[in-house]
Amino acid sequence: LDSTAEMRAIYASAVISSFLRDLHVYFRITGWLLFGALERSESFTKMTSLTEHCKDQPENNCSYDKSLTTCDCKWGDQWNVECEHYDYDTRTQQYQWYITSNEDTLPNGDRNSTSYPKLANSPMTTSWVHNVNEVPGAEKGEKAAGYHTTYDRFRAGSAASMISIPVLNYDTGTRLKGSTGVYSAFEQDGTFMGYSGCEHFHLVAAFFLSDKRTTSCNATDFCPHGKYGFDPRCRDWYTTARKKALEAGTEDDLLHVTPPFIYRSTGDEAFVSSTAAMSWVDPKTNEYIGQGIVDIDTTAIVRKLNQEQTPLGES
Repeated sequence: LDSTAEMRAIYASAVISSFLRDLHVYFRITGWLLFGALERSESFTKMTSLTEHCKDQPENNCSYDKSLTTCDCKWGDQWNVECEHYDYDTRTQQYQWYITSNEDTLPNGDRNSTSYPKLANSPMTTSWVHNVNEVPGAEKGEKAAGYHTTYDRFRAGSAASMISIPVLNYDTGTRLKGSTGVYSAFEQDGTFMGYSGCEHFHLVAAFFLSDKRTTSCNATDFCPHGKYGFDPRCRDWYTTARKKALEAGTEDDLLHVTPPFIYRSTGDEAFVSSTAAMSWVDPKTNEYIGQGIVDIDTTAIVRKLNQEQTPLGES
């Protein structure tokens, strides 16, 4: 019994470690893009957002162009999302998505206050970016660089698709599908972007309600209870990771992993997840920029361990 328990613990540790490795790669490459260590092309990699479009429609029943949210059965995603079979390679239809509020924005796109309850007292009274060419800083075009405006961050974040999509695509035939997505969360405006396969949180982001359960006690001024609309800066994993990073003062201790929590429920099934976050701090100015994030589906790991025969060499 002790040997079995030890082997299962080793298996779970190995699986989680593989997803933390993915986060490390995503974090490093995106950081290099933000801080100018990688030269980008002049193109802007396509991203999508349907938050503004879906806010006026019933939650979880939004009518939209399905080509923007392709879900190929070959991807093997664990979400209870209806997939489709294609007779061609659908990787060209994999897009990062973004969630960015345009309420209470400063000229450079920063957001550090809220007009609630005048705004955001319901999903319909929220307001979201739906055209990247209309955000602050867009006039820079291909010359945009760094992280000082919303468009700067969009441009760097869009280029990060070269790693955010591959880390969910690789080794899909043998590796446990336990990572639900990789994301960036930005301190200056609360933008949340990334890739999560068949799961498209941006469709329902306007329905996210700040309350005692969902909002960090350290963010209630910015995210008062009763306010609608998702902002990663209001979440406990974000505020805790930020606090630890600022206290550490170096990149030695910037990884924060949460205890498992219920991420979402679908029918009778609850998805339990842990969030791992690493903090970007400008190495020249020590300005806090945001976080690279991976969500780990611990339910998938438990489900695998409940099988009578689990190949411990996997992953």
